[in-house]
Amino acid sequence: MQYYPLNFGSREELDLELEVIDGRLPTDLGGYLFVNSVAGTVNYATPPPENWPDGSPCDEYGATVLNGDGLLYRFDFSERAKVKLKSKILKTACYYADAATRYGTDYYSNGLHFASKGLSRTHNDLGTRNQVNTAIVPFRFRPEDPTHLSVTFDAGRPHVIDPVSMEIVTPIGKQPEWLQNFPDEMQQVFPMIYATAHPCFDPYTFDYYAVNYQKSLVNLITNIEWDRRLMKAANFVLTELENFANWILGKQLSPGDLVDAIREFVPFLNDKHVTNHKKEFSDHYTIPNTPPVTSELRLVHWKGGKMNSWTVVDADGLNISISQTMHQMDLTEDYIVLSDSTLKFAMDMLMSLPFGHNDRLNSLLRRITTHTISPTTKCYIVRRADLTEGKKEVQAVRFELPHETIHFSLDYLNPEGRITLYAGHNSAICGGEWVRPYDRLAVDPEQSPAPGRIGTMATSVMDISRVGKHVINGVDGELLESQVIHHKGFGDDRIAELTGPHTWGAGLSTFREQYSVAERPARIRQIYQQFDGLDADALTQFIYQLYKSYNEKYGLIPANKILEYHRFGIPGCLCRIDTETMELADYYLAGPHENLQSLQFVPRQRVDPLEGPERDTDGYIAALFMVADPEDLDSGYSRQLYLFDAAKLAAGPVCKLSHDKLAWSLTIHSLFCAEIAPPSMNYRVDIPEDYDWVLSRFVDETKRNRMRDFLNREVYPHYR
Repeated sequence: MQYYPLNFGSREELDLELEVIDGRLPTDLGGYLFVNSVAGTVNYATPPPENWPDGSPCDEYGATVLNGDGLLYRFDFSERAKVKLKSKILKTACYYADAATRYGTDYYSNGLHFASKGLSRTHNDLGTRNQVNTAIVPFRFRPEDPTHLSVTFDAGRPHVIDPVSMEIVTPIGKQPEWLQNFPDEMQQVFPMIYATAHPCFDPYTFDYYAVNYQKSLVNLITNIEWDRRLMKAANFVLTELENFANWILGKQLSPGDLVDAIREFVPFLNDKHVTNHKKEFSDHYTIPNTPPVTSELRLVHWKGGKMNSWTVVDADGLNISISQTMHQMDLTEDYIVLSDSTLKFAMDMLMSLPFGHNDRLNSLLRRITTHTISPTTKCYIVRRADLTEGKKEVQAVRFELPHETIHFSLDYLNPEGRITLYAGHNSAICGGEWVRPYDRLAVDPEQSPAPGRIGTMATSVMDISRVGKHVINGVDGELLESQVIHHKGFGDDRIAELTGPHTWGAGLSTFREQYSVAERPARIRQIYQQFDGLDADALTQFIYQLYKSYNEKYGLIPANKILEYHRFGIPGCLCRIDTETMELADYYLAGPHENLQSLQFVPRQRVDPLEGPERDTDGYIAALFMVADPEDLDSGYSRQLYLFDAAKLAAGPVCKLSHDKLAWSLTIHSLFCAEIAPPSMNYRVDIPEDYDWVLSRFVDETKRNRMRDFLNREVYPHYR
């Protein structure tokens, strides 16, 4: 068995057969399991190296494993007694620009290249990478069509792929049809497009919906001068940065005031340098009351041709502002529900080591810019009947879930306008946080995280997660019913005596027909939910301190108890939730050597499919695990596919499969398809025409010509 560090991810494209290493492979498997994952960049496999090959410090070191190219896995169950695997790097137009300017090229030496900064991979002129590494959304526009697949990203438009070749086919929507997050003045070839990682599809009406939005706060705090000047800071600037950091930390500033202070900082430094430092630092700062850039949220509709979109407004006709991300959306027969998900995409998430290996400055800037997630989840209901051609706006009804939420699911039926929503409430943590090189562990502030943890998600929560079932009035947004449960897995403080399932660290979930192009569940009766448990190596001192007061306001378990439970450790858990009783009806408690990543319901192949409640558990839960040697937990982790009988989780996996070449760093969302075929649609976006339109908006003619020459040489040939 081959073991790798937890944060290691290979970029090798595979075509092989998995080996059964435990149990027996079921004979009633069929179909295909797709899993999206993150696999480093054109310059390195995950994680980024501390130094480049020439020995110079790597300025991308410490970036999160979430930041990387999409590497799509396809597990093929179509042949009896075999599981075949194929994987492919997902190559968008910006990928080819990234590959052409990789480390070691003249472009790179001359400063024309992308760089990974926290959750994004950017360059001042090239723009932002769309890495399509997050989810897979199926669709079709006629009953006779095969299943078409789209891959997604929170900061980019979706792309259609061929599920057979696993190659990118086309973006969805042309550049003029999408709202770009940065102003035209930035003149970027690949503009950032804020979208959702979870577009939704209605198999009965053949409607494909997505969202597209602009965040005013991010436009301000990623001001190009901040990035361009401070990265070249002289020694006096570093001194002033520490003074500035200490000044900021002594204030109680709103996010808007903080942004204004940061924007004032660069001109101040320039002025102070020019005047031989005659100005006093403390006298310079005022908090100007400047208006923010306008926020906008658009609901996008696509049926295989030109996209339609509507600006979503509130009851007063005002634009809706997204404070975190719109990671998740879903639909019912009459409504679309959008959520301001508890997954931040803010300034602290756009940096790894902004000041090289100066740990003090990196830490100070992170303290200044980082804030906690919202303790509730703002959601918006749009009536589908209001989405008519010719209209430019659509009004939404707002409601608020009483807890933090990244992912949710909806019953398709909404009788009498009642929307039923199920959510795993990931309490007191942001899913985008990751372990930095300068972090210390909360259980021992003198101890650094293990090297294999750098860049991994800081997923240990600062409160116990909940599972919720909420019923909302689709007309006025009133929360009609709300059942929320949580389980510690042990009584009182007897943490050494785990007596049942728990809800520590809500992660991903799945259920039968979760993303089917043939049907959607009228009612979701059984949900399979991942809980990560508590891991001392995943809770940093920074996160503990950041969420300590948050825990005091909103938590169920005191922060000192949370720390005690982390010190002891609670293994992960895979649970089946009966949504009628809201009970944890079945569960598998992982060992301390098992780390669950992605999961998906795979229906059992039957000539005569079951009907009734038994149908919802008639299949397998395919789950990807990272597995250490139980006799040597420091040995690293093999990558394995576990298959559970969906009706008997407690019995453990019926089969485990692996291969020495399996080496992912992070897998995310997944999808089951009964059959696959090349896409039958004729829709294609002309890539040269698409980006020539972007270049036509450049006001700097020299830059426009230079970047057009670059695209003609390095990108467009891949589309001819």
